[in-house]
Amino acid sequence: MAVEELYLNVKTLTRQLGLRESLYVIWAYSQYLQATGFEMPADIEVANQFLAAQPPQAMLAEWTLEQMTREVVRYADEKPGQGPSLHQWATLAGIADALRDLEAEIHAQLAGAERIHLEAMRIAHRQLVWQQYRFDWRIAIRYYKLFNTPRLVVHAEAATGLTIPEIYLIGLAYLRIFTRQPQAKRQLDVPGLTQQHIDRFLAFTCLTRDQLSEKLGDEHALDEGFGYRHSSLREFRLIQISDQRQDEIACPIPALLFWRVTSGLYYSLRRGLYYSLGGGRDFGLRRGRGFTGALGESFERYVGEVLRQRVTNAGISVLKEEEYHVGLNRKHGVDWIIEQGGEAALFVECKTKRLIWTSKAGVANVAALDRDLRNLGRAVVQVYKTISDYRAGRYPHLAFSEGRRIYPVI
Repeated sequence: MAVEELYLNVKTLTRQLGLRESLYVIWAYSQYLQATGFEMPADIEVANQFLAAQPPQAMLAEWTLEQMTREVVRYADEKPGQGPSLHQWATLAGIADALRDLEAEIHAQLAGAERIHLEAMRIAHRQLVWQQYRFDWRIAIRYYKLFNTPRLVVHAEAATGLTIPEIYLIGLAYLRIFTRQPQAKRQLDVPGLTQQHIDRFLAFTCLTRDQLSEKLGDEHALDEGFGYRHSSLREFRLIQISDQRQDEIACPIPALLFWRVTSGLYYSLRRGLYYSLGGGRDFGLRRGRGFTGALGESFERYVGEVLRQRVTNAGISVLKEEEYHVGLNRKHGVDWIIEQGGEAALFVECKTKRLIWTSKAGVANVAALDRDLRNLGRAVVQVYKTISDYRAGRYPHLAFSEGRRIYPVI
C-alpha cells in the first residue's frame, strides 16, 4: 500500500475522535508508562494483555503516544461524537497499528536495508530518552544547578523574561498538577509570583490548539523523517483549549513538560543569545563569550563538584585545570584530572556539544551527522594534545611519570 494511503487511514481514524477526551486518554496511558504506581482510570477500557505485558511499551510505547498526540491535535473534533473513542482499546490499538504500518512502509520505500545502521541509531535516540529521563528529582536538580548561574540567568531573562528559579517554580507547580490530572485552569497561584510571571512562562511553553495544529501541519512530511522529525509538541508541551468560554490548559504527556523545564531549557537559553543580538532587550550579551562559554563554564564546574563529592578514596586526587605556557603561547590543561598516584590518571575534558536533531533523525542525508562527528573528533584531538603536553612535562600541577597510565575521557 502507498505511503499516502496509509497516512490517509491514520487521518480518517483520528478525525472520528473528540479532542478533549482523546487528550485525556493519551495522558492516562503516558502516566501509566512513566509514573510509578499510576493506575489507569476506570472509565478507560484497557486490554488485559497490555496490563500484563513486560514491559508494556512492547504493545504501546511513549513515542507512539507522542505521534498520536500530533495527529489528534491536527484532526480530532472539538466536541466528542457518538463514534469511536480512544476510551476503547480497539480504537487506540487501531491507530497505533496504523502509525506503525505507516512507519514500516516509509522505511521500506525511503530508507532501505542498506541504511540499517543509521536506522538503529535513530531508533535508540528516539526510545532511550524515555528510559533515561523519567520523573526524577535528581534530574531536576542537575539541570537547575547547571543553568542557575549569573551568566546563564542573563540568557534566561532575555529569552523568557524569567529567572531560572522562577521557571522552575512555575514549571514544577504545573507539573505537580498535570501528574494528577490532564487539564487545568490557565491561572496558577505561586507564592511570590504574579499572573504576569505565569503568562511569560506560558508564552514559551503553550499554544492554542489552532496555533499548534498550524505548526504541526507546516512540519508534516511523509518522508524518511516522519517518525523522528523534531515536532513543535516538544517545544510547546501545553495546549490551550476552551471550555464554556473558559481557557484551560491540557498536558497530554507530562514527561514532555518535565523535559521542557530541565534539559529542554538549553534551547530557550540559547535563543536568548540571538534575541538579544537581534535587537531585543539589552542584557549585556554582547560582552564575554556568550551562551556557549557560559554553559561550558557551568558544566565544567558541575562535573568538578560531582567528582569531588563522589571520589572519596584518600589515595585518589581530583585536580582542576591549570594554565601553562608553551613559548609565548598561553594554554590550559585538561578540565579535570582524576589521579591515583603514579599508577593511572583520567584526563577529563568537559564538552556541552550534543548531536543536533537532524543528526539523530536523518538516514537519507547524513551531512549534519558528519559535521557533528567532526566536532567530536576535534574534541578527541584536543585531549590528546594536552596529554602530549603532559608527557613533555609542561603540566604545572601533575609531573610526568613514565609508569602512569593515562585514560582520556570526554
